[in-house]
Amino acid sequence: MRQLDERHNHWTTRIGGVRREFDTEIVDQLPDDRITWRVVDGETRQRGSVRFERLDDTHTRVELTTDVEPSGMAEKGRGHARYDRPPGQRGSAPLQGLHG
Repeated sequence: MRQLDERHNHWTTRIGGVRREFDTEIVDQLPDDRITWRVVDGETRQRGSVRFERLDDTHTRVELTTDVEPSGMAEKGRGHARYDRPPGQRGSAPLQGLHG
């Protein structure tokens, strides 16, 4: 990801071996709380938001929500990444894999 200006970023991704480039626009931002964006240029159709919740001095809960419309066969067949953490558990943990 490369920041273009205060509200725009340029992304390069690889999903299922398919490389995509697109630009995003930040449509809503509240410091230390949330960022909401949408794709404005490229083959990828996407929008999303990330929210931050301070738990204590050393922990922050991060909630990522995305809405992506797959554009190719490889992307349509890959499903989506999902992260499940038991309630009350803190710390870092990996994504649990791809689920379709």
